Amino acid sequence: MELFWGIVLLAIGSAACAVDVVRLSRSNPGRRIPLFGRLPKLPRLWFLPRLVMVFAVIGGLQLLGRAADLTFLLTAVLLGVVLLVPALGVAALHNRRIGMRDARRSARQGRESLP
Repeated sequence: MELFWGIVLLAIGSAACAVDVVRLSRSNPGRRIPLFGRLPKLPRLWFLPRLVMVFAVIGGLQLLGRAADLTFLLTAVLLGVVLLVPALGVAALHNRRIGMRDARRSARQGRESLP
């Protein structure tokens, strides 16, 4: 039973991480999301998804470690996968949309300046 609840808590933590990045991208629609650092505009109650994420991931890893007898290294790798994959995926999609929008805008401005 600990294995099941550990996986459920890791899924909840992973979803909370993705929700956090989606909220950041929506509150900064015209800016790129940096990999490190903070954006100038944070959404209201920005800490709630992060709080859920931290407690769910720590609890899930604790339960998985107890149920499956995981080593510290495997737990650290699992933590990285659970948190980084959704966050980097959503941030990369947002940054790509911003980059494509800027490229289209500069191409349009270049055509308008031609004689």
